Amino acid sequence: MMEDVLTKPMSLEVAPMLTAGSGLSLLPEPMAAGNAAAQMAVTASAGPVSSILVFASFHHAAHLAQVLAGVREVTGDAPIHAACGYGVLTEQHEIEDVPAVAVLAIAGDHVTIEARQIRPDDAQGEALGRLLAAEADTRKPSTTVLLLGPDAGWPEEILQGHAAGSSEGGSILGVGLSGVWQDSAVASDDEVREDASLALFLPNTVQVRIGHSRALGPLGRLHTVTHARGDRIDSLDGQPARAVLLAEAGEALLAAMEKGDVPLYVGIPSDGATETLHRNAYAVRSVLGIDKRDGSVIVPQGIPAGTAVGFLIQDRERAKTDFQDLLQGLVTASGDRQPAFGLYFNCVARGRDLYGAPDVDVQAIRQQFPGLPLIGISGAFELCPVDGVNGMHSYTGVLALISPC
Repeated sequence: MMEDVLTKPMSLEVAPMLTAGSGLSLLPEPMAAGNAAAQMAVTASAGPVSSILVFASFHHAAHLAQVLAGVREVTGDAPIHAACGYGVLTEQHEIEDVPAVAVLAIAGDHVTIEARQIRPDDAQGEALGRLLAAEADTRKPSTTVLLLGPDAGWPEEILQGHAAGSSEGGSILGVGLSGVWQDSAVASDDEVREDASLALFLPNTVQVRIGHSRALGPLGRLHTVTHARGDRIDSLDGQPARAVLLAEAGEALLAAMEKGDVPLYVGIPSDGATETLHRNAYAVRSVLGIDKRDGSVIVPQGIPAGTAVGFLIQDRERAKTDFQDLLQGLVTASGDRQPAFGLYFNCVARGRDLYGAPDVDVQAIRQQFPGLPLIGISGAFELCPVDGVNGMHSYTGVLALISPC
């Protein structure tokens, strides 16, 4: 049985310039949990701490200030940046349904993580993206980590604003903090907000390698949207969208989809594909409903006529293979240089719901990168670049490995 406090902090020194350590606590009392996780992380970091990241499960959202008070007792004046999502993880375990606090302590010269807390009255949607672009052009980070709260606006509009407003470009990765569990919060330098988002700017003194893995597989081939209105796809290849879906899924699977027992997604290719969706080269939209009366498929934000789309469903075995491919790609990219720490942003629908067992992704990361300090958080959607273009994703695990330049 898992102990209340997990007592195996991990530390890996990659270079004198950058070390990190993680800690994880399942203590139910917020201040005690923050304190215990911070002690493990700071001890494992093996150096003067320059930045602290705190990820907590939604159970602690209303008490995040107490969590940070416990962390602050250990870390002193080091900058603390924090967020609450659905669940959290370190290289030890992924915690999905009980109160948990994960802490990453980063130690090293010139590796301070800067942050900008963004409130709804500061900016939303595309305007928020332009604000982030202006911040990035000033700070010139290697990567921006975006932890989006409930009032940030539609993520794709945020990314469009960032792309339009940034002369420097730059990768964005992150997660949507709020979902059906509702409770979320962010904090920077001890200022806690339940309605805000948090942007973290990783310094350009570090190198960030990013990989992503989806838990979805295509039902069939690509189709062309031939008629759409608002958030509804009426027809594909000139046929009612529901009829096309029935032909690919069959009656039993379609009935399960219509009852909501089997989630359904639409993939939009990002590589110009015309026949089938290729591995990870597509954007994903959740299907919100299937209308039996008019044969339409309902998707958020709508998809215009002329767009190529394909239906997707959860695929456990494909997910395992794809995640191993992700890790092998990062191993190859890292070469002989081991990363100092990792950040993992995970869809809430992965984990036990996907694999039928706990800690599957974490164990795979640990096997490929033994001793790697890791911190992660799960949420409603994920952000990461695909083929150089920042995008919003679903059912995705996003792993970033950070090394000194």
